Amino acid sequence: YIVSNYIVEVHNAFSSLWVFSLLGFIGIAYGNPTKERMFTIVYGILFFIGIGSAALHATLHWIFQSSDELPMIYLVISVVYCILEVDSPSPRGEEGAKTKYKHPRLPYYLLFLCCMNTIIYFSFQQIYIIFLSTFFVMALLVFSLYVQLGWKHCQKLR
Repeated sequence: YIVSNYIVEVHNAFSSLWVFSLLGFIGIAYGNPTKERMFTIVYGILFFIGIGSAALHATLHWIFQSSDELPMIYLVISVVYCILEVDSPSPRGEEGAKTKYKHPRLPYYLLFLCCMNTIIYFSFQQIYIIFLSTFFVMALLVFSLYVQLGWKHCQKLR
């Protein structure tokens, strides 16, 4: 409360709001030319990370800590879905044609994973290492999947 009587960490609050929320908004408005729902969800989550992070840094209240950290986990889970479904046909194909996803039940499993992560998060919120380890393992999974995807595409080019 050095700079303001209302905002604890002024710079962090405004930078979170402008950077993440703006990137999410731009992604929703302009970064999804195929209008695929999975990318809209990713950009929407990025937008809410900015809002939650700004609220956390403005107040340092525990409820806003969860509105900052949980969307980060949801974002990583959503990116896992995007990576696994990247080669699926676009839903904007011929009119009336049904899109065939490689993993049609995957959204349900990932939604269940989001719910389980939320329950675990609130059960162990006071133990910060639980969040950090969960986020680290999921980010490592995204990195691994991304490397595999890149390797597969490099093999196709040869």
